[in-house]
Amino acid sequence: MSMETKRLILSLGGARDPILWSWGDPAKDDCQQQGQLSEGEKLPEEIRQAPAIVLVPGQHVVLRSTQFHGSPRLAKAQTMAFQCEDELLEEVEELHWVILGHEGASYALAGFHRTEMQNWQELLASLDIRPTVMLPDVLAFPYAGYPTRHLLRQHALWRTGKWSGYCLPQHWSLPQFNVGHPPPAVTDTSTLWLCATTEIDIATTLLKGEFAPSAQWRTSGIWRYWALNAGLALVLGALAMGCFHHYKQAKALRQQMAQTHAQLFSGEETPAKPLAAIKNRIRFLQHQQQQPQFFELAQQLRQALPDRYQNGLQQLKFDGDHGQLSITLNAAAVQPFSRVNEQGNRISLQPIAGENSAILTVKEDL
Repeated sequence: MSMETKRLILSLGGARDPILWSWGDPAKDDCQQQGQLSEGEKLPEEIRQAPAIVLVPGQHVVLRSTQFHGSPRLAKAQTMAFQCEDELLEEVEELHWVILGHEGASYALAGFHRTEMQNWQELLASLDIRPTVMLPDVLAFPYAGYPTRHLLRQHALWRTGKWSGYCLPQHWSLPQFNVGHPPPAVTDTSTLWLCATTEIDIATTLLKGEFAPSAQWRTSGIWRYWALNAGLALVLGALAMGCFHHYKQAKALRQQMAQTHAQLFSGEETPAKPLAAIKNRIRFLQHQQQQPQFFELAQQLRQALPDRYQNGLQQLKFDGDHGQLSITLNAAAVQPFSRVNEQGNRISLQPIAGENSAILTVKEDL
């Protein structure tokens, strides 16, 4: 078997985590070599030049989908990302965006911090590794048309679509961890090799735009000269053709922002800058959720939540000053109760008069 037909796959973790790697024939169920790389270590010399697929932690990559009805040649990831701004807890400009793929007018985007990509590339360069594909680990698993879960590096990776998925810490006690099919692999090594034996679409790589691998011909002076001139001409043409599309999109976005504000905050007058108002609300909620008190009360509330109301959540309200967390539930014929839990906090369930709803509350006994 020649080196070109074999595959090297690596999984990058946190700054202090070792790099996991496997190498072998992707047509076989088991890899030929595997291991971990800590700081200062390198791969065996005989496999360094094998085509490398690098998986980066999915929790460091934002996956979003959006619509663009113009020519695919005019589709710009950074511009389309503004359509998802309402869903983000940080500014669009703080992330570098790439297009993973599209089907018709539906585009899949991935966003990540430039500094993280630079750190990843510098780490790989120090190991003499030139990745041919780099993608979020959650997108490296096969997708058969239904959600699947795999375990890697103490995280549960959920593949929910062709270009979508999310990851959660494996130690989190959540109901969805106990439903569906069990993961097909139980060790990091077997999980990683499952990715290596998967047909991966190289178009989904994060190595695009300024992070695209440099081909050898691009380093020659003549090609750099013509590439620069051609690039300038294309940019000017794209700007001229895209101005009108951008104007129409901006107008549509302003209308969408106003509609979104009206839907989220019904009864309130739409402000002059609805997007700024929504982002202020999000920042306020994010600030509240960073308090340890919120997570402690949320855990107690989840334990007290009856099973029949698991899928009937309407609203969550947190009052940090009074040590109280409440959720509104879809519920009919509620049997109210009030008791003190093991932590000494009061748990109560009370129906809302005239509605098929109830409020479940946990309050610290101050």
